[in-house]
Amino acid sequence: MGYSTNGGPKGLGNITDAASTAADMNKLIALIGEVGNHRVGSTSERDALTGAKLYEGLLWGNTTTGAIERRTGSGWKVVVYPDSGEVEVGRAAGWTASVTPTLRTRSGYASVNGRISGESSAGASPFGAALPAAARPLTERITFGLDGANTLHTIVIQPGGGFVVLTKSGALNDLRLGTIPPWPTGV
Repeated sequence: MGYSTNGGPKGLGNITDAASTAADMNKLIALIGEVGNHRVGSTSERDALTGAKLYEGLLWGNTTTGAIERRTGSGWKVVVYPDSGEVEVGRAAGWTASVTPTLRTRSGYASVNGRISGESSAGASPFGAALPAAARPLTERITFGLDGANTLHTIVIQPGGGFVVLTKSGALNDLRLGTIPPWPTGV
């Protein structure tokens, strides 16, 4: 069996009945390298690549993180971020929800949804824990969210995972988390 660069699906060539030669096999290997530039495995398997198996432009489907990464001259860059889906977020003591709060990360951005109420002292966080690492911004983000009376409240999203609601009054009624714009993450 041989290989011809003429014709074939998508113009990629054909396997022929002609006798195989080393030159045919080298053409086939070159074609695989040109169009078959995607590997799949864990972060450990990716990090173990060396020599000719590690080249600029290689795509890696990371089974550890769910991301698709591209090899650049300086390392690996995530080019397709996994979608976490809507994940329920716990609430701090004193906070209630009329719609369960959720967090979602995808395509390098994080967003929240739901409706919460509670006593908001200066610098209070409505969530029971810090935001997960995948949802944290590289730098502090200051934004706003609306409550049920259409009052704006300052929201501070911190690189360390803090999600702080600042309000002029002590009570916060029906903060609509979906009014807070998505923010870029440091992932």
